[in-house]
Amino acid sequence: MIIERGKLAAGYRGQLAFDYYLRLIQDESCYVLHNIRLRLNDAFFQMDTLLLTNRFLLIIEVKNVIGDFNFCILNFSS
Repeated sequence: MIIERGKLAAGYRGQLAFDYYLRLIQDESCYVLHNIRLRLNDAFFQMDTLLLTNRFLLIIEVKNVIGDFNFCILNFSS
């Protein structure tokens, strides 16, 4: 339970840190919506942040984790 609470707190801190940069956007035609929960058929889904402009929409999921990440690029050739 304590570990889960720590993960939630770290995720929340990550969202706050990211929100700082979103507040720097000075475009009045750009809308930033937080914690969107929508229903699709019988299921619900959630988005951390939805950025809307007259040209595009961007779904942003913020992750705040500690540690190293290793990415392996796989080459699939026929």
